[in-house]
Formats: sequence, C-alpha cells, structure tokens
Amino acid sequence: MLFRSREETALADFSRAIELDPAGAAAYVFRGLVCEAMERQEDAAADYSRAIELEPRYGEVLASLRAEIPRS
Repeated sequence: MLFRSREETALADFSRAIELDPAGAAAYVFRGLVCEAMERQEDAAADYSRAIELEPRYGEVLASLRAEIPRS
C-alpha cells in the first residue's frame, strides 16, 4: 500500500512499540486512542484494559480523559 492514513500509520507505530516493549503501558493507551478514532471500540477497550493491568494508575487517567472528551 502506497498511502496510509495517519491513523493506520499511528496504529502500526504503536503496535511496533508494543512488540518492542510489551510492558510499556503508555503504548497501549495511545494505541487505544487511535483505535477509538478508527471506531474500533473493542480493540480500544482491550488496549485500555491491558494498560491498566500494567499500570493501574492509568485507570484514573483514562477515566478523566473520557470525561473531558465529548462523544457524539
């Protein structure tokens, strides 16, 4: 594929970061955000859950973030 969307590129980049450091919770959070932007809610939820497993304080961060982002 010659052209990829920003979301596809970001998804690939964060997936690669996870391959390199599977214990890196932040990469799961950011990949989850990309998945949400791509309307892949189940994938986003799985990434958020894994991030919270790795770093429990991210539960509070994600809750705050979700409260601030308007949903349509």
